[in-house]
Amino acid sequence: MKAGLKRLATGLAGLRISDPSRRVAVLCYHSVHPTKSFASATPEQFTRQVQWLAEHCEVIRFSAVTRAVEDKDPKRPRVAITFDDGYADNYEYAFPILQTFRLPATFFLTAGLLENDAVVVQRFEMQRRSLYQDIRPLTWPQVRQMAASGYDIGAHTYSHPNLAHLDAPAVKRELTLGKEILQQRLGQSIDGLAYP
Repeated sequence: MKAGLKRLATGLAGLRISDPSRRVAVLCYHSVHPTKSFASATPEQFTRQVQWLAEHCEVIRFSAVTRAVEDKDPKRPRVAITFDDGYADNYEYAFPILQTFRLPATFFLTAGLLENDAVVVQRFEMQRRSLYQDIRPLTWPQVRQMAASGYDIGAHTYSHPNLAHLDAPAVKRELTLGKEILQQRLGQSIDGLAYP
C-alpha cells in the first residue's frame, strides 16, 4: 500500500506545469438535476456547458490527463468531465446529454451507495441534507449500460468517508472494498479512483 501511495505522489508531483497552455482542466460534477438543492447544474445548464466545451475544447478521458499534459503543442484547451458519488440523475440527465454531444466522461462511484448499504445511504442523506429520493443511486444495470457505451467507471471508496480521519486498515478497506465491488458487479478492471 505504501509503495502504491508513493508512486501516486510521484506521479502527481510530475503534473506541476508552468506553461498554462499545457494544463488540463478537470470538471467535477455530482448531480445534474432540475430541482435538487445540491445539484452541480440543471439539465439546461449542463447542456449549455457541454455544448460550449464541445465547440471550444478538446474533451478527453480522465485517464488521459497525465498523457495530455505532456503534449507541448495542444491545439485547443483540454478538459476532462467527471462525476462523483453515483446518483441516479447521472444516468437520467447527464448521460443522454453527454451522448448527444459524443463527449467522454468518467463516473466515480461510491460502491456502498449503489449497494444501498443503510449506513452509507444515511451518511449521504445527512451530508446532502436530503431524503432518499434525492440521493437515490444509480442501479447496476444503468452503470453497465454507461460502461458499455464507452464511459469510464472509477471508484469513489466504499462509504465516502474523510479518509484523513481513518486509520490505515480502515483506509485500505475503503479503497479495496469499493474497487472490488465495482469490479465484481461490472466484470471489468477498475483502475481510477477519486478521493472523496
